[in-house]
Amino acid sequence: MCVDLGSGTGIVGSHLLSNGYCELAVLVDVMEDALTSSKMTLEVNNLSSRGITITSVEALGDGSVDMVVSNPPYLPAHAPSEIDIATEGGVKGYETIAYFIKESSRVLKQGGQLFLVYSSLTGEKVVESLLAENGFVKIKTASSKFFYEEIKAVYCKRKG
Repeated sequence: MCVDLGSGTGIVGSHLLSNGYCELAVLVDVMEDALTSSKMTLEVNNLSSRGITITSVEALGDGSVDMVVSNPPYLPAHAPSEIDIATEGGVKGYETIAYFIKESSRVLKQGGQLFLVYSSLTGEKVVESLLAENGFVKIKTASSKFFYEEIKAVYCKRKG
């Protein structure tokens, strides 16, 4: 089973299903509009029978998942009192990522895979530290520069 954590439109979860990376995908997002979009993406791609949407990763059992993919909100908030949860990852920019990493570690089986996207604005050392603290071994990293930031993608495995 795969989890698309912070699914947004659902395109990543649908890609995992349609390309055989998993038989069942759980698309998780706290925003109702995002879940509606995720459901529509599953329907349009005839994947509704293999994909479900939920509002909280906490509904998933410990060690129940083979793979987590996540492109979480990672930008630092411009106004801490009005955080846009769709794009901003908290006051420092990594609070949402920290939560996603912690929950990914909990739900993944030993040896389970985590694919995570984040920004250089988030702080690479912070993210690497969070991954190590939560039992992940980094396998591969890729990055691309866009304007004022560098987007990083990391592939990790949960120790075990």
